[in-house]
Amino acid sequence: MKKSRSKRFCILAVCMTMLFMTTGCNRLKETNAKEEKMAFAMQQEHQIVDQIAFPDSDDNNNPTGTDPNIDTSNENNPTGTDPNISDPNGVTPTGGSIPATSYENVTESVAAFLSTLPLAQEGNWVTGDGGLDTYFYLQIDERWAEKYYGGTDTIAKYACGPTCMSIVISSLTDIRIDPVQMSTWAKNNGYWFDKSGSLHSLIPDAAKAFGLQAEGVENTAQASAKLKKALEDGKFVVALMGKGQFTQSGHFIVLRGLTEDGKVLVADPASQDRTDKTWELSTIIEEAKTWAAANGPFWIISKTTSE
Repeated sequence: MKKSRSKRFCILAVCMTMLFMTTGCNRLKETNAKEEKMAFAMQQEHQIVDQIAFPDSDDNNNPTGTDPNIDTSNENNPTGTDPNISDPNGVTPTGGSIPATSYENVTESVAAFLSTLPLAQEGNWVTGDGGLDTYFYLQIDERWAEKYYGGTDTIAKYACGPTCMSIVISSLTDIRIDPVQMSTWAKNNGYWFDKSGSLHSLIPDAAKAFGLQAEGVENTAQASAKLKKALEDGKFVVALMGKGQFTQSGHFIVLRGLTEDGKVLVADPASQDRTDKTWELSTIIEEAKTWAAANGPFWIISKTTSE
């Protein structure tokens, strides 16, 4: 009788051990599966982040620390005046007007942020030639070039995205916000990425937060017609450029209009020289990124329809 009970006990013990081992293996498999999913998600995220705007990197995405297309020479460093740019003090330029957007269109968080800011530092009005009246800022301006966007990333090298949005917002609304202030907002809201620049979503998200409309346009065969119509309709387009005449890696610029002969006018936050030139729309499209997050690499930005 005792031997029978002992035998049953041994069998029960073996069964329980096998059950625990099976459960443990299943849990381990589940844990490994979760970890693999997380690793895959992180990999995907980094694939997106690797293509964010203005990474100072070579073709292999290895940091180089500089971009050869950023001109920081003294002769091209902005001083606040330029013979080809109208009144830098925010005064209405001859033949132009200062557009106005209701301050109430901004989100509550933006309104709270703006209430903490001092007056924005001055930009320059760029007008005429078929383009929108544009309140222009350069990220390489000596007033803030070496100030930090985030970490040790300077505005001169990494803040093309915030500078583009300071241009667009200051031009289309009654808000004046300079590159330092816009960089602060972008960083505070999670759009800065260390040693890489800005998440693509900064452009449409900032536009909407500051009371504007934003529409993403992918770089497809239909892009040319969409961008041409947007510029003809008096809208801005923020473009994420790839390797070419504007950058060797990635760089946000603003398209601000069309000349009578159909050339594109730009506001390039990294270059006064490129801002002063006109460009073929085909060149802009060919040199823009073939892909971007947030439905880019082009974003059409305009005032809200309620105005």
